[in-house]
Amino acid sequence: PAPIPTQEEAFAGVQQSKGKKIFKLIILILLIWLVIYFLVMWFSYVAPIKDAEENPEDSTSTAQEYERYVNEHEITTTKNYSVSEAKALLKQVLHDNWRTLSYSSDPSSAAINYTSNIVTVNNADCYEFKASGKTYAVAINLSAVYVVENGEYTPVTFHGTSLITK
Repeated sequence: PAPIPTQEEAFAGVQQSKGKKIFKLIILILLIWLVIYFLVMWFSYVAPIKDAEENPEDSTSTAQEYERYVNEHEITTTKNYSVSEAKALLKQVLHDNWRTLSYSSDPSSAAINYTSNIVTVNNADCYEFKASGKTYAVAINLSAVYVVENGEYTPVTFHGTSLITK
C-alpha cells in the first residue's frame, strides 16, 4: 500500500513564491475597495434639483413666450413662372401626350394662344391657353397641366388618374 502523506508533506509540493501571494492579495484588496467605493457612491448620489433662485428670469409661473419663427432663406417655395415658360411646358406636354389627348398628329407645332385669363384649379392659379381647339390650364408654378373637357379640368400630367376636378 502507498503511504498517506502528512499535512506538511501534502502542502510542501504546492509551494508558491511569496511575491505571487502578495500580488494576488493586493489585487484582491483593490477589487474589494472598488466594489465598496461603487456602492458608497451609488447610495450617496442625490440628483440635482433646479432652484427658482438659480434662474431669476423665470421667477413667475407664467407660460413661456416664444418668438415666432422666421425663415431666413430667400426662396422657400416654388417660384411663379412667366407665361412664355408656361407656354413652353404646354408645348412639351402636347408633344409627349398627343395620342392620350386624342389628336391624330402632334399639335405642339400649331399655335398656342394665351387667353389672358388666370383660373384657379385645385387651389392653384393657372394660365389659360387655347391650342388646336381645346382649352388648357398650366399652373403658374408649372406643377401641372390640365385640359378642359366638358367643363371640368382633367390633369394631363398625371396620366388620367382623375385626382383633380373643377
